[in-house]
Amino acid sequence: MSGILVVDDHPIIAKACSLVLEGVGVGSVVSAATIDAGYQAFLAHLPDVSIIDLCLGGNELDGITLIRRIRSHDTGAKILVFTMRSDRSSFMSAIEAGAIGYVMKDSPTEEFANAVEQTRQGRRYIDPQLALNLVFPKNAALDEREQQILDSLIGDTLLSKSLPEAGPH
Repeated sequence: MSGILVVDDHPIIAKACSLVLEGVGVGSVVSAATIDAGYQAFLAHLPDVSIIDLCLGGNELDGITLIRRIRSHDTGAKILVFTMRSDRSSFMSAIEAGAIGYVMKDSPTEEFANAVEQTRQGRRYIDPQLALNLVFPKNAALDEREQQILDSLIGDTLLSKSLPEAGPH
């Protein structure tokens, strides 16, 4: 991989992204902390992938504005959202604005690196846990404890279906 742009208003997150990406062979990582700085960095470096947080400077979904600006300049730009926002509305807004990937900040580093590579190759990428949550939303009629029990039952059911049955060979 070559150049990557990371737009996140938390310097530690931007540095962590750089360290992870350098570990998997990224040539250079440029970071920016605001919409304007991110857009200027995009224009100056034309990165292979732009990794954008949705919430910049404490403003909800400011990253959407940046995604739109980048895509209006370059319709082929490869944009990966890197965020803590796991709601359907944020996801849909990002995809509609032009992001082709969406990964959660609490994902393992290997998953993050995979998301960047998939986005670089122009493939859609959706964080696996987010995809499950989008397909199987929480039942709003259940209280927190009931939802925990249901999640546990669903998890046990999925686990038992994925394991081979024990028995005589």
